[in-house]
Amino acid sequence: MRASAGDFVGVLKRDAKAARQVAETYLDIFGPDRFFIEVQRHVADQDQVNPELADIAKRMGLGLVATNDVHFLHKDDHFAHDVLCCISMSKLITDENRLKYPTELYLKSPDEMREGAGANTTAPSTTRCASRRCATSTSISPRNMRRYIVFQGEARFVIRAEICPGRRRGGQA
Repeated sequence: MRASAGDFVGVLKRDAKAARQVAETYLDIFGPDRFFIEVQRHVADQDQVNPELADIAKRMGLGLVATNDVHFLHKDDHFAHDVLCCISMSKLITDENRLKYPTELYLKSPDEMREGAGANTTAPSTTRCASRRCATSTSISPRNMRRYIVFQGEARFVIRAEICPGRRRGGQA
């Protein structure tokens, strides 16, 4: 189990003592060998709380792991991901008041992760040890991805109807 920056950011901003109590609760539940504090570096708020998270981990004798959310494979895929999000939310790319993901949410190399860990020099090795405890299997293959051709001028619901036979507009079967 890991406690992410997201679990602590709000608590740390309001009350560092409460953040430590949250960590102590997780520690009591999972034990010191199965509970880690997580640091990330792709959102500004996380850079502000990472030193405090590292301090909590050090004081409590917990491992510190460095992670990165992954929404797309390569950094160059950010624009395509942004367009996909716009399509799924019925927004235009030019809409200012829409959800926008940071550009750093791509699958980083081990060197990039070490660099992102910054002063937390033990985080990459602790992350590697923690990840070896996880039994996962992932296959990224073009064979698993269907290709859809969208003809210019077709309405979005018509395209979805062809992609999802048996579904009608509005998600009704």
